[in-house]
Amino acid sequence: MENWAGLTIVKRGHTYQRRGVVADLARTADGALLAWVQGTRRYATQVSLQPHKKLDSTCTCPYGATCKHAVAVVLDYLEYLKKKIEIEQAEDSDPRLIMLEGEARDDDGLDDNWDDDDWDDDPDDEPPAPKSRSRKKASSTRSYLQEHTKAELVDLLESIADDHLEIGKALQDRQTLSSGQTRKMLQAVRQEIAALSETDWDDHGYGSPTADLDRLEEHLQALLDAGQADALVRLGPELQEAANQAIDLEHEGESSYPLSSCLVLVFQALLQSSLPPTEQLERAVDMELADEYSLCDDGAEKFWKNKFAKEAWGALADRLHKRLEKSESPTGERDFSSRYQRDKLSNWLISALANAGRNDEIIPLCQREAPITGSYERLIVNLMEKKRWEEAERWCLEGIQATESTYPGMGSNLRQHLRTVIDKRGDRLRAVASYADEFFHHPSLRTFEELGKAARKVRQGPVVEAWAFHYLEMGQRPQPVGTKRGRKRKGDPQGDWPLPVSGMDQATSQRVPAAPMTDVLLQIALNRKDPDEVLKWYDHAQHRKPQLGFFSHASSERVAEAVKQVYPDRSIAIWKEIAEGYIARTEVKAYETAGRYLCLVKDLMIKNRQKGKWEDYLKQLREGNRRKPRCVDVLDRLAGKGGRIIDS
Repeated sequence: MENWAGLTIVKRGHTYQRRGVVADLARTADGALLAWVQGTRRYATQVSLQPHKKLDSTCTCPYGATCKHAVAVVLDYLEYLKKKIEIEQAEDSDPRLIMLEGEARDDDGLDDNWDDDDWDDDPDDEPPAPKSRSRKKASSTRSYLQEHTKAELVDLLESIADDHLEIGKALQDRQTLSSGQTRKMLQAVRQEIAALSETDWDDHGYGSPTADLDRLEEHLQALLDAGQADALVRLGPELQEAANQAIDLEHEGESSYPLSSCLVLVFQALLQSSLPPTEQLERAVDMELADEYSLCDDGAEKFWKNKFAKEAWGALADRLHKRLEKSESPTGERDFSSRYQRDKLSNWLISALANAGRNDEIIPLCQREAPITGSYERLIVNLMEKKRWEEAERWCLEGIQATESTYPGMGSNLRQHLRTVIDKRGDRLRAVASYADEFFHHPSLRTFEELGKAARKVRQGPVVEAWAFHYLEMGQRPQPVGTKRGRKRKGDPQGDWPLPVSGMDQATSQRVPAAPMTDVLLQIALNRKDPDEVLKWYDHAQHRKPQLGFFSHASSERVAEAVKQVYPDRSIAIWKEIAEGYIARTEVKAYETAGRYLCLVKDLMIKNRQKGKWEDYLKQLREGNRRKPRCVDVLDRLAGKGGRIIDS
C-alpha cells in the first residue's frame, strides 16, 4: 500500500476508512472495486489490480488517481475479506461507472485533502492542479442517454438531482431564468460576490471567504447559458476586485481555482457580448492588468485565441498609448509598483501595435520606456530581431550600468544578451571573456561550465579551465590580454591567460569570495563523479565551518551517493548523521524522512556484509528513542516488524 500511494496518503485513507465513509462497495465485471466515498463531496472511486500485482485507481475527486479515497476503498475491501462479507456485483449501468468513464471530473479546484481533519496532519501538502473542465459529453454517455425515452430521462434526471445537490440547484437556476426572473438571479450573484469579502477565521488565524464559490459559478454559468452575456460582462470588474480581495485575505489562496473558473465565464461572456471588438479587447486587457493573483490565466488564454481585425487592434493601440502618456512614472528605483504597472501597460501596447501591423512604432516606444521602467531587455530583444547589433550592444551596456546594482538578476540577463551580440559581431574571444567575467564575479558550477564550454569552442579550453580552477582554489584572478601583467607567481597554471578585456565590467565593486571556494569545488567534483575530490572538498568544508552545517542535507546526500562504491563507510556515516538529525526534531514527518535515509544505510550495510552491525545500530536507535512511539513505528518497519494495516 505504501509503495503504491505513499505513507501520507495511506494514513489519510486509513483514517477515512475508519470513519466509515466508504459506501456500496461492489465489484465490476472485470474485477475492479467500485464504491462511493464521502469526502467534501461524494466521489465515485474505482480501484483495479493490474498485471504484476500493481494497483491502479481513478476517482472523481480533484486529485483524480492514487488518492486517499482509493486507499479507503482498498482497506474496506480488506475488511470485507477479513469478516468474510460477500461483495456484490456492480451492473454495467451503475451511475458510478458512467461518472468515471464519461463525465468530466467534478472539479472544485481543491482536493479535500485540505479539510480540517488533515490540516494538522500534513500542512506542507500542496493541492493538486485543477483538471480542465469539459462540457462535452463523452460518446459513451451520449449513447447511453439516447437509449431512453423522454419520460425515462426525466425520471433519471430527477433521481440524479436528488442525489447531487449541485445538479438540483443548477436546474433551479435554469428554471428561474426561463421564467424571466433575470433580476432575481443578478441579485443573488451580487450577494455572493459581496460575500467574498466576508471571511471566516479558523483557530490557526487563517481566513477563507464565506461565499459558496460553486454556487457562484453555477449562477454565472446559468446567466451565460440564458444569453445574458452583457450582464455578466458588467459584473466582471466587480467580481474580479472581490476575488483579488478574497485571495489577499487567505493564507494559501485556497479559493484561487474556483475563482479562476468564475472569471473564465466572464471572458466567455465578453466574446458573446454586444460590445464592439475594440471594446472587447480593452475590457480583456483591463482584466489582465488588474489580475493580481493570475486568476485570469485560463480565461484569457481562451479569449486571445480568437482573431480580431487589424483595425480593432489599431484602435486599441491608440487608446493604450493615451493611457500610457497619462500614467504615473516611477518616482525612484524602489518604486516597484508603478514601474511594474507601467511596464505591463506598455507590453500590451506593444502587442496591440504588432497585431495592428504597426511594427515600426515598437522600437521607438521601447527606447522611450527602457530608462523609465528598466525594461532594457525588451528593447534589446527587439533590436536583436532586427539585427541592429551595434545599437543592441550600446543598450546592453547602458542597461547593465543602470540595473545591475539594484536588480542583479536583470543585469545577468543583459549580460547573456551582450554575449550573444558580441558573438554576432564576430569578436569570439571577447564573447568568451564575457563568460569569464561572469564566472569571476559569480563563481558557481553553472558559470564554470558555461566558461569551459565557450572556451573549448575557440580552442582555449584547457588553459582557461586551469586558470578557473586556480581562481577557485587560490582566489587569484588572471590578467586579461592587453593589460599590464605582473610577475608569474609560483603555482600559477602553465600558459598565459588568452582572453581580452570583456568590456562588461561590473557597475559596482565585487568582493572576491574567500579561497578555496569549497562549495563550488565540491559541486564540480560531484558533477565529474570523482569520489576522491568529492571527499577532499567535503571534508575541507566540514572542517572549516562545522558549526554552521555548511552543506544542506541534499548536498550531503549527493556526497554519500557519489562515494558509496569506493568509500561505503563514509556514505553510511553521512546517512546516519542525516537520519539522526531528523529524529532529533521530534516530529512525525521528520521520523518518516529519517526512515528513508536509514533504508539507504540498511541496504548498503547488508550489501557489504555488515548485517550484524546494522541490527546493533537499529537496536541502539530503538532504545535511545523508546519514548517516541511514532519513531519506534518507523524503526519497527525497518526491522520488518510492521503489522497489517487493517489490524493496526
